[in-house]
Amino acid sequence: MVTSSTIALAQFKSPWRCLCRSLFQSRERWKAKAQCGRITIARLQQQLHLAQRQQRRLVAQLDEMKRDNEVWQAGIDQKACSTLSPDLAGHQFSSEMISLCCRLSQWVGFRAVPKVLQCIAEAFGLPLKIPSRDAVRNWNCRNGVAILQQASRADDWVWMVDHSVQLGKMFVLVVLGIRQSQLPVDRPLTRDDMTPLAVMPTESRDKLEVSRQLIEVAERLGTPLAILSDGARELHEGAESLKTTGFRGVHLDDIKHKVSNLLKKRLGQDERFREFLAQLGGTTASIQQTELDHLLPPRKKEKCRYMSLGQLIDWATMVECQLNLASTTQGKGSERLTEKLGWLKNHGDDLCCWRECRHLISQVLQYANDSGVFVGSTEALRNRLAECPTNSKLSRQLREEMLS
Repeated sequence: MVTSSTIALAQFKSPWRCLCRSLFQSRERWKAKAQCGRITIARLQQQLHLAQRQQRRLVAQLDEMKRDNEVWQAGIDQKACSTLSPDLAGHQFSSEMISLCCRLSQWVGFRAVPKVLQCIAEAFGLPLKIPSRDAVRNWNCRNGVAILQQASRADDWVWMVDHSVQLGKMFVLVVLGIRQSQLPVDRPLTRDDMTPLAVMPTESRDKLEVSRQLIEVAERLGTPLAILSDGARELHEGAESLKTTGFRGVHLDDIKHKVSNLLKKRLGQDERFREFLAQLGGTTASIQQTELDHLLPPRKKEKCRYMSLGQLIDWATMVECQLNLASTTQGKGSERLTEKLGWLKNHGDDLCCWRECRHLISQVLQYANDSGVFVGSTEALRNRLAECPTNSKLSRQLREEMLS
């Protein structure tokens, strides 16, 4: 030991007493650090124990809140279910749901109703049974049948009669009615005032078929006092057959078709208008698929062609302005425009006359749409048309005929 100590101490320059004091102090410092570490560990273990107790308590509270929430949600669902009306006998849905679906289908169509209801149910957490599109359609069909069966027999019906557009090979004759005793006062008719009397599909709409359908409606609900239609020949001829059931009322055309027929009566006999239409057809053939095809006139309609007079006048007015601009410029384009469409200059006075007729017609239709027909409406319309320009003989005759 002495030898080893002597050999070991020989490696240090410091004396033995200094080394012992230094090593002793180092040992004491490590003991102090170890003691602090044990105290820190004990404190952290205590904090961990407290945290674990707190965690167990919070978990227990969370489980209790979940159970309360489930009970509360079950109470809400039960309350929501209790507020919904019971299903109708023989149906899988309540009367409120059926009514809601029928009303929604009028706005969004049959196919979209289930999607709308599904969106509402998910947004508000409602336990709704969602009907299918076919169910919504069937409800509307049954509702329509029920409405058609509500009309009762009376001797003061006023009918509105018209054919639907062709659906495949089928036509549909629709008859709406209103009782004379239920006519509104000081306001025009609305859709809610009318009662559907018949919806009758058929593969033909000739005189014989229309007569058979109208007689069937008259025998079931009574002979009408008056009939309103769009002026179609088969409807007028069918109404004539009602005389066999005692019909002695009037058959009126609706205002738009009546005005169109008056215009047809006047312009159809006008040589200048016939010449205008003939040159219009030649112009269409001469400028289509050319550099002037953007000036093509409106396509001629086979039916209700006099209702589209405004489109022809607008086109002619536009081309007239183009011709006036072309007369002030020189160029190949101006020459071509004058060559193909210059004939319109010969109808300048005619266009002024036709524009007056168009303005009169638009005033009559606007007045009819806004104010309807009532006692004193003729005089009010006369005062309104008095403010319209009528410099031509044709426009003055048309004004008087529309007022009459």
